[in-house]
Amino acid sequence: MTTLAARTAVFVVLVLCGLLMTTSARVADGTQLRNETSSLSDIVEQRSQSNEELQQLISDRRASIEELEKSAAGGDSGVEEAQSAAEALAVEASTAATTGPGLAVTLDDAPPESAGIDGATANDLIIHQQDLEGVINALWAGGAEGISVQGQRIVSTSSVKCVGNTLRINARVFSPPYTVEAVGDQEALSAALEASPAVTVYRSYAERLGLGWKVETGPITLTEYADSLEVDQAKVKQ
Repeated sequence: MTTLAARTAVFVVLVLCGLLMTTSARVADGTQLRNETSSLSDIVEQRSQSNEELQQLISDRRASIEELEKSAAGGDSGVEEAQSAAEALAVEASTAATTGPGLAVTLDDAPPESAGIDGATANDLIIHQQDLEGVINALWAGGAEGISVQGQRIVSTSSVKCVGNTLRINARVFSPPYTVEAVGDQEALSAALEASPAVTVYRSYAERLGLGWKVETGPITLTEYADSLEVDQAKVKQ
């Protein structure tokens, strides 16, 4: 590749980065964080939809940049080797899609009639973040190669948080039922679920109150994690 072509490719990449930042600002411009005429659930849904649109734009721009980077390599063996190494690391970092044997665990709120069961409270009848965290942690302990919740890839910076009676995962809001998918040795993953104290507690409630619990094995495809892996703020635990 000539020097002029390389410089041109770098210039185009920088232009795309600038467009990405401009798009982000445009999506955020003029939106209200609080709207007196909207309910909290409406605001959460609007924010979630805006985030989805922005993430799609980011994914599109990122794909364009990756194509330009490959073109800029132009047969340079050193660059191609570095790109191959980066692609291999992407699988481990969950920034690349992966397919393999695994299982899917589905959790759901209890049916309305369960409210009449003696001793049952409203909190007992819905899925909480600790229920999903228990399943996720058990699957990691069982040697999962990758995990997703509601199609959202779980990485070290991911969070699963309650927002009312919904769950916020990777800055997106979802309602039950919730499906956790994992790629890995099916027997090991199933055994890890059986051995998990947190999962055992949840299943006892499921049997008594009718909370949803279903485990299915089969081929699993996990999409790549497309959000930022950068940490804006971090604190060393003393």
